[in-house]
Amino acid sequence: MTRAHGGGRQLDAFVEKHFNKDGPRNEKTKRYMMLCKYCTDPKPIEHRDRRCILHVSKFEHCPNAPQDVRIEALSLLVANGGLEVGPAAPALGTKRKPIVDAIGNLESRDASLADCMLELIWAERAIARLPITATDDADFAAHAKSSLHREFHRMNTSLHWLALFLHPLCRRLAISSATQAFTTPDDPALGNRSQDESLKGPEDISLDEIEAEFSWMEAIAHEQASSPVEGDSLSGDISVEDTYAVKEMETIRKGLAPCSLQDEVAQLDDGTAAEGWDARSLLRDLGIN
Repeated sequence: MTRAHGGGRQLDAFVEKHFNKDGPRNEKTKRYMMLCKYCTDPKPIEHRDRRCILHVSKFEHCPNAPQDVRIEALSLLVANGGLEVGPAAPALGTKRKPIVDAIGNLESRDASLADCMLELIWAERAIARLPITATDDADFAAHAKSSLHREFHRMNTSLHWLALFLHPLCRRLAISSATQAFTTPDDPALGNRSQDESLKGPEDISLDEIEAEFSWMEAIAHEQASSPVEGDSLSGDISVEDTYAVKEMETIRKGLAPCSLQDEVAQLDDGTAAEGWDARSLLRDLGIN
């Protein structure tokens, strides 16, 4: 296969960056032998037919290569026809199923931004937990998982975070990601600006935290459903089902939003400001009047 000059320069630049020359050029083949910078006991590899890039792209050949370097190598191979993608097709079908399911769940109803975020969280969680089977291409499976994880957190912007925060049952999940998601070059994270220690979250959302959040929300629903109905002096009895729908909470395991975002701003009034945040102050922080 003939490669374009631009692609050839990219391949050569990658090799020069991540390999050292092993002596002078071979006068017969007119090629250099290269030594990988990441191997503790590197073996000479002839600089031809993308052999150096293939070496870095495979974990079994170069286990110490940084993940971003391995991803770059795989991307170059795919772009320049140096990677056989046929064997990876079955793995692609398996890895993409949670995303296809999420799209189907969202298209079948009037979904809010928080609904979309919950679907994506669930899909990312499901893909990260998929086992590597005997028929899978291990390199491709690792590449697919790491790429999805990286892009998922890259799109977790302040607007997405606010949508989760305003969702009645997702506030703790949103707060746990505040220091990572709600940050701009000129604006520190919301969690860091607050004096409320409960708003201080980790730099990332782990799968265990997501699992714990879903379990916490489900526990609240069952506790509310089993507790006596409280009385309201203005409106009479308060139905538990009006606040937490147990049937909806059961869908959490499937990644569906437990309830809609209708009147979410009204559910957070200015009276909660003393506890940390209210909807209006959050909107003002976003520059939304």
